Amino acid sequence: MDELAEDIRSVVAAQGRPAVPAEREAEAAVSLMFGLGVAMLDVSPARREELAANAVEQLAILALGGRRWAQGERL
Repeated sequence: MDELAEDIRSVVAAQGRPAVPAEREAEAAVSLMFGLGVAMLDVSPARREELAANAVEQLAILALGGRRWAQGERL
């Protein structure tokens, strides 16, 4: 997870954006993908494709949330 958090920090810095909670984003991304892996075990190939597309969107939402968090926005 440390490597993923460092990758997140590097990408954010390269884009010139404010620092995000990289460790939390990495933990959330790993949890999301682990859950997806379990969900994909006993489903059809078509459903796997749907789940994979959902995961892409969920990861994007997670990253967007990190950006807003870094800007000081809270619920």
